[in-house]
Amino acid sequence: RRRRQSGLDLPVVRPEPFAGRRVEADDGLRMPEDDLPLAGNFEALLCLGGCCEKTGRWEAGLAHYRQALAIRPGAAEALSNLGGLLSQMKRPAEALDALDQAIAAAPQRAEAWLNRGKALNDMGRCEEALQSHERALTLQPGSVEAWYSIFGGRTAASRGDRMVQATPAARAAIRTTSRRIRMQGLSQPN
Repeated sequence: RRRRQSGLDLPVVRPEPFAGRRVEADDGLRMPEDDLPLAGNFEALLCLGGCCEKTGRWEAGLAHYRQALAIRPGAAEALSNLGGLLSQMKRPAEALDALDQAIAAAPQRAEAWLNRGKALNDMGRCEEALQSHERALTLQPGSVEAWYSIFGGRTAASRGDRMVQATPAARAAIRTTSRRIRMQGLSQPN
C-alpha cells in the first residue's frame, strides 16, 4: 500500500512490535551507549543497563551494571538491578550474592527483596523465598509482583499443602499481572 502526502508517493510502513523481542548485536539497531560518553556517569550506566536488560542484551546489561558499581561500590540500586538481571539469566547464586549486598545497603528496598525471593525460588529454597516475598509485600503493599509471587507464582505452588488461600485483592493482583504479562509479551527469552 502507498499513501500520498504533500505530493509524494510514500510507502505505508508499519513498525514491528518490539516488546518481548530479543535484540542481537547484528540487528543493525543502534543503542544509546553508541552515542553517549559513559566514563564516570553512574546514572547513565544504570539507565543503559536497564535498556539492555529490557531489549534482551543481557551481557551488555551486566557490563553496564558492573561499571556503575565500579563507580559507586555498594550502591543498592545497581546491586539490586544486577541481582535481578542475574536471576533472569538463571544464575541464582550470583544473583543472591548481589541481592544480599543490596539489602544490606538498603534494607527498605522492596525490589531487592522481591528479586531475592525469585533467586531463592530458583535455587529450590522455597521457604526463604516466601519470607523474602512477604518482606517485599510488607515494604510495598501495592506490589502486584509480590502478591503474584506469594499467591500465584512458583513459591505458592511449591508449598503444597501449606498453600494459603488468596484474598480477593491478591486474586485481582494476580489477574492484573497475568494480563499485563500477556499484553506486553514479557515471556522469558530462551
